[in-house]
Amino acid sequence: MSITTPLLQDINMIGILLLLVANAFYLMHLRKVKRERSLTKRESVMVVVAQAGYLLWAGSHLLEMLST
Repeated sequence: MSITTPLLQDINMIGILLLLVANAFYLMHLRKVKRERSLTKRESVMVVVAQAGYLLWAGSHLLEMLST
C-alpha cells in the first residue's frame, strides 16, 4: 500500500462532499422555483434524479460501512 492511497481517498471524499453540497443547493433552488411557478419537465426530472442520487449514495455508503 502506498502513501498516495489515503491521499486519493481523502480527495475522493472531498469531491463527494462538494457534490452533495452543490446538489443540496440545487434542490433548494428548484423548491424555490416550484413555489413561484410549476417546474418544467426537465426540472422535474432533475429533482427525481437528485433525490435518487442521494438515496443511492446513502445506500452504497451504508453497505460500505457494513462490509468493513
